[in-house]
Amino acid sequence: TSMAQREEVIRRTVYVSDIDHQVTEEQLATLFLTCGQVVDCRICGDPNSVLRFAFIEFTDEEGARSALSLAGTML
Repeated sequence: TSMAQREEVIRRTVYVSDIDHQVTEEQLATLFLTCGQVVDCRICGDPNSVLRFAFIEFTDEEGARSALSLAGTML
């Protein structure tokens, strides 16, 4: 992909930190559906550690901006 395409994907993606080991990608994607259409939801990190994080990609920047309002939400 071109650099412009990559930058566009980055603008549509939010980073989520401190994800509990019991939370699934499906649960996380469902939470963020209130912000916009989710293209991809990936939980990364050690599944047995508190150091889990995720990337949520939306179809547009509006969804990503809206998702920022969920900062601090407990699941």
